[in-house]
Amino acid sequence: MSTRTVFDELVTSCATDLFRARGIEVRSTTGLETSVEYAGTIGFSTDGLRGMIGLGMGPETLQRLVAEDRQAGPRYNAEDWLAESVNQLIGRIKNKLMKQSVVLSIALPTVLRGVRLQFLGGSATTLWTYPMETAAGRLWVWLDVRSERELELTPSDDPEMHGPPEGDLVLF
Repeated sequence: MSTRTVFDELVTSCATDLFRARGIEVRSTTGLETSVEYAGTIGFSTDGLRGMIGLGMGPETLQRLVAEDRQAGPRYNAEDWLAESVNQLIGRIKNKLMKQSVVLSIALPTVLRGVRLQFLGGSATTLWTYPMETAAGRLWVWLDVRSERELELTPSDDPEMHGPPEGDLVLF
């Protein structure tokens, strides 16, 4: 299975599960034009692979999503919510990859605001975009992946490679 195929499946399922756990239904879509003025990004790496995942949307969508999130309080800061959302998204991806003997190192999330992001296409790009829709508005998830070789997945029998259940709190 190609690295792209692995991440296509992971990003779509993890984003859907993340938002569903917060009471927000998302669905993949195509041909989506949207304004990305707020973005949460986070870097990751493993042996022979490095990249960045982003979650972006317009300001109205961000405010509506925070308001709809049943886990966020009434005065929850939207930028913090965005940073934590992208952090939880990469955490879910990391947990699924651990079960396949791939261990990711993760950086700290960063929020970009007051910018306008535009995705440029091209056949040689490693920027993979995942447009999604919610009742609150449109959003994008994207990956920028650099890989020296295809990602090799090998199911792990090691219980420590299965990580904590999604949504559990882990203190370091």
